[in-house]
Amino acid sequence: MILHTTRTSEGLRIGPVPPAHAHAALLETAGALLVWDAADPAGPPTATVWDPALALDVAWQIYGPGAVPVLLERTGSFAPAPAPAPALDHARRAALATWAATWWPASSLAGIPPLDPRILAVERADALIAVEHVLDGDELLLVALADGLAAARALRLAPEIDAAVLPALAALEARVEEAAADRGITAGSAAAMPAREDLALAASATARSPADVLAEGTEPLDLSAFAPGTVDAAGSAHWQVRSAESDVVLEISVPRAPSISAADPAPLDAVFAGVALALRPEPGRFAGSVAAPATILLTPPAARTLALASRGYRGRRDVDAGALLALARERLDRAREAEIGETGIPDQAVLLAEQEAARR
Repeated sequence: MILHTTRTSEGLRIGPVPPAHAHAALLETAGALLVWDAADPAGPPTATVWDPALALDVAWQIYGPGAVPVLLERTGSFAPAPAPAPALDHARRAALATWAATWWPASSLAGIPPLDPRILAVERADALIAVEHVLDGDELLLVALADGLAAARALRLAPEIDAAVLPALAALEARVEEAAADRGITAGSAAAMPAREDLALAASATARSPADVLAEGTEPLDLSAFAPGTVDAAGSAHWQVRSAESDVVLEISVPRAPSISAADPAPLDAVFAGVALALRPEPGRFAGSVAAPATILLTPPAARTLALASRGYRGRRDVDAGALLALARERLDRAREAEIGETGIPDQAVLLAEQEAARR
């Protein structure tokens, strides 16, 4: 494999065009942003280098010595080292853990289990410890260690973790706790996460008498409008206009994503045909209703549009839910096949959190 350099508006790019943002596993290092494709993470990353001098050590640690002359000259091509460069595997793990925490499309409807955010936090912290020397400052690691330490303590009180995963998880926790102690990082007593409840809840809208329903329909969900892990990635929104005594009522429901945590997410904001309402989290769904003007029934079908978003969420770019679900299935299949190593570092293409989820 030969990697080429390209000058872009963002800096010097090493490697091919980065993958679609929903597939991009990112790690910010000194002088460069590294990007792996979560669908094919075994290969070398694409790097966008904004400070070639600062990124020299990063390039050697990730690609091998062949990358150094290219950065010095700021042009050319090279072959990555045949054996993994010193920091490559750990940097990949850190990037994949960040991707999974941001993009994993948990779905009861599609059979995609959620990843345990506590395991992800411990995995990410452990990976960042190993690549501390190539990071852009220490803030990223210190925050990850604090999160990982709290997660490790919570996991000790989690009897539902599969026994096959526990030795690997214990190895990760020990390294994170040691690194946190070396840096004087402490965490308050972490509350135990509640035992997993039924993660297959995907309640539909409350049944109504057909005579009460004046109009209804469904709308696909645009995942780019929702915070990670909020709505079921394979779900659709359901709206209903119905009669209630002398009023006309608009009701909307959206299936929730399955989650390890029992904490409720923020409400969703909805606007249907100009009528605004909030959808509150309920078991298995978000739901809301509001009195609507009778003229809503006169709204042409083309104008019966539904806009939904997580409250206060800035949003992401367009997300292809089908592609993201397919990627999650592929990664779960790999996780089932990969051995669970005692070190807590599985095959380079998967995460321990994915292996744990695949065993549920």
